[in-house]
Amino acid sequence: MIRQSSQRSMEHSGTMPWELYADTSMPPSQLLALYDMFLGTGMVNHSDDELRWFDPLNVTSYCMFPGIQCDDDGYILIVDLGGRRLGGTIPDSVGGLERLMRLKLDDNQLQGPIPMSLTNLSNLLSIDLGRNLLSGVIPDFSSLPSLKRLILNHNALIGTIPFSLCNVTNLVSLDLEANTRLEGTIPSCLSDLEYLRWLRVSEIGLVGNVP
Repeated sequence: MIRQSSQRSMEHSGTMPWELYADTSMPPSQLLALYDMFLGTGMVNHSDDELRWFDPLNVTSYCMFPGIQCDDDGYILIVDLGGRRLGGTIPDSVGGLERLMRLKLDDNQLQGPIPMSLTNLSNLLSIDLGRNLLSGVIPDFSSLPSLKRLILNHNALIGTIPFSLCNVTNLVSLDLEANTRLEGTIPSCLSDLEYLRWLRVSEIGLVGNVP
């Protein structure tokens, strides 16, 4: 883990993490997004040594960070930090991970809204943010043509189930279970999704029938 003293020494020296991890072959947007996530989700003070991402005494490629997988060009494809006891919020800069295919942050204590910037990641296949404390509305994911799995169960989301989900044409799994503050009706157009095989909408404040 990076304790506060290590983080403060880095800041006082004027050295920022992207300088320590500088590699001209690595896209800087990837490193910035990870650093924002490192700070925003409380990993900076985490007790798990595996989350020692930005340790100035142990500099390595960010593609070697636990829970991170990259392609050969240094672009992050997978963020898998489920069940890591993370808190705080998901940073907007996650939208800078332009080749991201899988985002798995389930079973943590993350708060705040789902970043709208996720809707810019056209390569996303799977989003799993279930079992957190996320609030706010469900974003419009219709700009994600490849999305197959959207798991948002057991959060504190509000508003309605957006009709725009009916335009996520490759969706296979949709789990909104136990978001008790959701209201309105279940969009009937979900029945038009050819590949949808798994729909969970129990324990939420909706009316009407499952299509």
